Amino acid sequence: MNINRSTYSSIKWSIISVATLSLSSMAMAEPEGACCHEFGGNGMICEQLTEHVCTDYQGYWFGDGVNCNDPQVDCHNPPLTGACCYEDPHHGLVCAELIQEFCIDANGYWYGPGVSCSDAQVECNPLNAEGACCYKDADNNPVCDQLIEEHCLDANGAWYGPGVDCTDPQVDCGTPSYETGACCYDDATFGFICWELTQDNCQSMGGYWYGPGVSCNEPFVECELPPSPEGACCYEDPDQGVICAQLIQEHCLDVNGVWYGIGVDCNDPQVDCGGSSSDKGACCYADADGTLNCIEINVADCENLSGTWYGVAVLCSDPVVECDNSSNEIGACCYEDATLGFICAMLTSDQCLSLPSGYWYGAGVVCGDPQVECDLPVGGDCIIEPGANCAGRPAYQDPAFSQVFGNGEVAIQTASPSIFGGSVVTVFDLSGANSAPVNSWFALNRYSDSDWNQNTLGSVYGLAVDGEGNIFVTTTRSWFSDYVGIGGWGAIYRLDAITGDVTIFADLPNLGTGLGSITYDCDHDVFFVSNMEDGLIYRLDSNGNVLDTFDPALPWTGAAGPVALGDRPWAVEVHAGRLYFSMWNEHYNNAVPGAANEIWSVQLDASGMPVGLETLEVSIPSYSASVEWSAPVGDIRFSPRGTMLLAERGMMNFTQLGAHQARVLEYVCEAGSWVASASTFEIGEIAGSNSSGGVDADMTRTWASGDALHVNHPAPYQNIYGFQGLPSTGGDVTNSLLIDYQDNMIGQDKTMIGDLVVTHAEAGPCLNTNFFDVNCKFHHHNGVYHKVEFGFSAMGSGTIAEVQVSGPGVNINPNPIVGPFPPYQSYPVDVRMYGATGGQSMCLTLTAIFTDGSICVGEICFEVPVCSEPGPGDTNYDFKVDVTDLLSIIEAWGNQCGEDDDCTADQDGDDVIGIGDLLIVLENWTSR
Repeated sequence: MNINRSTYSSIKWSIISVATLSLSSMAMAEPEGACCHEFGGNGMICEQLTEHVCTDYQGYWFGDGVNCNDPQVDCHNPPLTGACCYEDPHHGLVCAELIQEFCIDANGYWYGPGVSCSDAQVECNPLNAEGACCYKDADNNPVCDQLIEEHCLDANGAWYGPGVDCTDPQVDCGTPSYETGACCYDDATFGFICWELTQDNCQSMGGYWYGPGVSCNEPFVECELPPSPEGACCYEDPDQGVICAQLIQEHCLDVNGVWYGIGVDCNDPQVDCGGSSSDKGACCYADADGTLNCIEINVADCENLSGTWYGVAVLCSDPVVECDNSSNEIGACCYEDATLGFICAMLTSDQCLSLPSGYWYGAGVVCGDPQVECDLPVGGDCIIEPGANCAGRPAYQDPAFSQVFGNGEVAIQTASPSIFGGSVVTVFDLSGANSAPVNSWFALNRYSDSDWNQNTLGSVYGLAVDGEGNIFVTTTRSWFSDYVGIGGWGAIYRLDAITGDVTIFADLPNLGTGLGSITYDCDHDVFFVSNMEDGLIYRLDSNGNVLDTFDPALPWTGAAGPVALGDRPWAVEVHAGRLYFSMWNEHYNNAVPGAANEIWSVQLDASGMPVGLETLEVSIPSYSASVEWSAPVGDIRFSPRGTMLLAERGMMNFTQLGAHQARVLEYVCEAGSWVASASTFEIGEIAGSNSSGGVDADMTRTWASGDALHVNHPAPYQNIYGFQGLPSTGGDVTNSLLIDYQDNMIGQDKTMIGDLVVTHAEAGPCLNTNFFDVNCKFHHHNGVYHKVEFGFSAMGSGTIAEVQVSGPGVNINPNPIVGPFPPYQSYPVDVRMYGATGGQSMCLTLTAIFTDGSICVGEICFEVPVCSEPGPGDTNYDFKVDVTDLLSIIEAWGNQCGEDDDCTADQDGDDVIGIGDLLIVLENWTSR
């Protein structure tokens, strides 16, 4: 029997989301109704009592006239919530209706089950229902007001919860997005220049505003962009000797440097720092996923990337530079083991050749290939093979994702429908994770579509991502409060990789028990899903059609679920041609004699269908010497090193879960069998056993869902509940990245965190480029060149440190183009291109180096115009000598030419505009 929930309403508060009961008002004559209460230690019974007597028994009263035999009366599962008085950091002593455990966690006083905050005996006031709400006003500018949740949602706002004030540090409504446009104004240093400002700022400077959204590069804007105030500066660094850096004059003089002027680049010929260590050369370094890259930078920057520097002027293409990724790739290796003889393992070339009689068959060759002349280790089925990295990266069109996220990995996590904010699936931007501080909060982009909530998806836990970045989630009944979504209890939902739209991918037979977990097998393009209703593992094709089922234990009898302990598969994962799955045999305070939670596997045939007999791979050890049970395994993942990672989930029974006694465990393949690794993975504080049933791994880190990653730390980052990025070989919070699920660290999201998947980094473009123009120009010393005008911007939230420009057979100046170039805007630039042949097609490669060390490559292509060198006296390059050339001499009279200036008025090449230049113009006069 289920309790009628029609009298429940939802309340969210600063510690946890709970259900609250609105009791019917008592009649004057103390009417009787059904009361569930404990009877002398003999369990729960039901009696017809008045509400007053029922409360004295600390029971739950179902209301006036309700009989004990009514269908909504269930004394085995009575409501557990009751009034709790606790001290709120912002509002003093307040009341919320909680279960006893959560009230004690908040150091509160609990009045018993069924007691309402409005009851007379409760001596504290209910929590204020208003809270901070961020929404856009009529001018599309973000504002914050104190509103109730309903009014906030009516305004399409983001509600931070009851009692949360707009001044709280967690409340971030952004800054007003007043539109900017081109503004021409008179600058004291540079004359009439253009800057993109708001109308008010432009008018306050006495400028002319061209309107919102107008760029300074528009042809009708009649003033130029100001030159960069930075220029080349030679100075002596205490560690690196004499170096060159782009600085403003003031900063250059502060370090006793020699400044070469505005716009002068360190690569310009006139800059001479005496052979400084800032000269560039090939640098080979490994990025976040272990891929080797070569760029030409100075020794200091190379050291910052922990790279190998090959010396001044050494190019990445030089034979001496060893930056080949094949040294990191894995292939079959035959070597002589002292015990097992000649066996095969999947290793890198260096690892293989370091072993006795090691012979490497090449990258990508597997031990089962026919050319491999040694056997797999005898005594088991496991193979040392890196786990498949199938999860593609989503590419949502929503600007909240496309214009904010970087191009690195993303994490995806599920959560309870009761979690603060209500998003049951959230995507996290890990692009800047390499530079983030450990054991601390750090800023991180998050994304969740407006439909990824309990109203659409209901309660979900299991999570998989296909190769294109589509997310798949499975229904569950494993949260404290569960809700059915639009597809019913057997639904698998697909979240589109581009639009985020929710569709029902499949609907498996289920009467209300929910599903287990899901995995995507990219080798066979199929999905495996465990069903808690019947104990079967379903295999689905890429369209959601059921291909077949696999029963890993006792045959299903057709009885309603949940299927019994010992017959209940949960986590599923494919590795090395086998389907691995966990069996839930015991849980919290429910040790089964002679049994343990287990990991099994079964062989897959060429189509991906399970065949043959199952093999027991691992029996999970008890939690401790004094605790005889273990928590069931909710997720399995195989790391890039070929180890097996298991994430336990602290289930107390089928529909309830606890915290602080669930682990992340690692097993390694030795002699054909999985054995416990020596590495430890402590999740969060409180003994490091706070796994929430999600685990994944990349080349550098193991990622795990967890409760209590930080608990009760100083404000404003008191509590972190979400997921943790540990070193790949183990660790704890002191050397881990900590990410809170929704960046709300005032409350504790205990038992509300779910499964986790980390995708690979974006494979697509990460640099926007725009070609504007190319035309012929003439330099008074260097001759004819092409002026190339283009723009660039980062596709994401990273800041570009510099852009290197290169092309076949040409020299580019300035090069590199030095930033920083912050995100969310385009940067128009021009460069001189020397050595290009007119009439040919040319593509220039733009290599953007970001401040976090990541690299993006873009390209601009164009037709090179044919240029002719002007004759003597032709200062304006119009192929005739007339009054305009004469005027250019007069206007520049007495000026000295810098190396970086075209200075076409210097006809005699003496770097000074004077009588010699005038005579050349007069001698070659062509106008009559």
